Amino acid sequence: TNVVTDGCSDHSPADPAVGPTVDDLATALAELAPFEVSSPPTDVSVFGYQGKYVQLTVPDTPVASEGFTDCVGGKIRSWINRYNPAAFYGYNGEPGRIEEFWILDVDGTRLVIETNWSPASPEADVAEMRTIFDSIRIQPSSGVDVSASSVVPATTVLPRDMGELFADGGFPPVEPGAYVIDPDGDASTPLTVAYDVPAGWSAWPGAVKFYDPDPTAVLAGHVMLSITTVTNVVTDGCSDHSPADPAVGPTVDDLATALAELAPFEVSSPPTDVTVFGYQGKYVQLTVPDTPVAGESFTDCVGGKIRSWIDRHNPAAFFGYNAEPGRTEEFWILDVDGTRLVIETNWSPASPEFDVAEMRSIFDSIRIQP
Repeated sequence: TNVVTDGCSDHSPADPAVGPTVDDLATALAELAPFEVSSPPTDVSVFGYQGKYVQLTVPDTPVASEGFTDCVGGKIRSWINRYNPAAFYGYNGEPGRIEEFWILDVDGTRLVIETNWSPASPEADVAEMRTIFDSIRIQPSSGVDVSASSVVPATTVLPRDMGELFADGGFPPVEPGAYVIDPDGDASTPLTVAYDVPAGWSAWPGAVKFYDPDPTAVLAGHVMLSITTVTNVVTDGCSDHSPADPAVGPTVDDLATALAELAPFEVSSPPTDVTVFGYQGKYVQLTVPDTPVAGESFTDCVGGKIRSWIDRHNPAAFFGYNAEPGRTEEFWILDVDGTRLVIETNWSPASPEFDVAEMRSIFDSIRIQP
């Protein structure tokens, strides 16, 4: 309902109070001292609703034990709600603690979903926090069932088959709405994945958004989400693009280990147990290393490309890294009733924050239909 006047020096409620809109609160949080704004208010669509995303960081300020020594009462305070009438203060004397806000307009109600963690938070705990976020189902007062299996955006009546659109060739633009894909392409297995795609995206086994909307242009900065079943990896992502022999084994752990050991990638997050969308698996994050480039080529690599995982859409191995050192790639490798499902995202330092936020919204919308 409001924020404090100053998070460190004046914990009285802001006067005048924060206005009633999503933008009012996003602006108030972004302007609240002493926080650093690590991600300014950005348009976002999550769980079927529009709003703003804001990320704040607790600044490097003097602490003693659990207190911020320069702040009133040793506390930094921020937002006010019915549970925190004197304002939230869960920052525990930890400079660098990160706080994210998704501020949504849900049929006229300003809903806030907030997460926070610190540099001292165990990676597994942060991953579990993400699974809680991913599990959210907003159920508006109208009584409409918006469980994960029933969400269908108003822009569509029935989901469209993304696999068919991509099979037509190239990366054709797609209309916003609900889509489905058969990850393994096996008609004998019932597994499909449904998800929602916002405007401005193009066909891919998942979805892709180009920084330049012309897919024939230089593709630096694109963002991508893939939904697939990976069968193998290359021998070496830079120097040997032949399939690994022996091939990667059939389990979740087999693929997580193979990706984490694949040269020349840097492992920015090693294989970690995770539960998302109701299924258990492993999370892995890789980063393209700082290696010489020229144009769209990695000059020291075979064919100017870094390649990695192999699936039915990429029999010669995925290579969408576009000579961008620092490009980040995430994998959620899940056991879905015996099928090894892979959900992959990737983006680069050149990717617009808004595009990355939209990619996250697509991820959040995923409904696995075994």
